[in-house]
Amino acid sequence: MSEIKRQVVDPEDAKVNADHLKINGIFLRGEISPFDIPKELVANYSAESKTFVCELIYLTEEPLKREPITEKEGSKLYFHFGKNSGKLYKIEIENIDREKVPNITIEVELALNHKIEDVKKEENFEDASLILNIMSAKKAIEKTHMFQKFATA
Repeated sequence: MSEIKRQVVDPEDAKVNADHLKINGIFLRGEISPFDIPKELVANYSAESKTFVCELIYLTEEPLKREPITEKEGSKLYFHFGKNSGKLYKIEIENIDREKVPNITIEVELALNHKIEDVKKEENFEDASLILNIMSAKKAIEKTHMFQKFATA
């Protein structure tokens, strides 16, 4: 059996700016593009495969690349990024019991923070939009409480 939950994202809830974004020792200023703010989150838990997927829906779509992030207590975390833009499109957790989904939020947030730091280390100014996108995705997940929606049946 598969369970799906959808939540429209208020753009103001996921909006971030670059006022304190520092790359290569230089502080950047600016706002995130509306194309980089998720407009909707769609979460799905499949009891058969014990897989939780949270998709971030944007104004545009593109092919994705799957990146293994971590494995903890038998569960595997993957991020799916756009091949062209690098935007975060999907968070996938394999081999997780439904009742553990709400508790994985902190692990996902830490992994997203680590990804932001990795991108910052590359010291590429073009990556500023990717950093803002990941920050926006984090805010959207936090504001919609998407993972916590699986706390009750």
